[in-house]
Amino acid sequence: LAAVIEHERNGLLFRAGDALDLAQQLSRLLGEHGLLRRLSANARPPKSTTTYVDELLAMWRATG
Repeated sequence: LAAVIEHERNGLLFRAGDALDLAQQLSRLLGEHGLLRRLSANARPPKSTTTYVDELLAMWRATG
């Protein structure tokens, strides 16, 4: 997810396997006024399955 999420722009990242860091980020979502709204405003819509597969196929063709 770190390839899609930009910390504090469109989401909050936490260190893998670090429950305390995860809890801190979740607490921020609950406690910081406007944070969730700001992050949501910068969210990118997910790619459709068709678009994703087309991009993968194009990469595979380019390397083959």
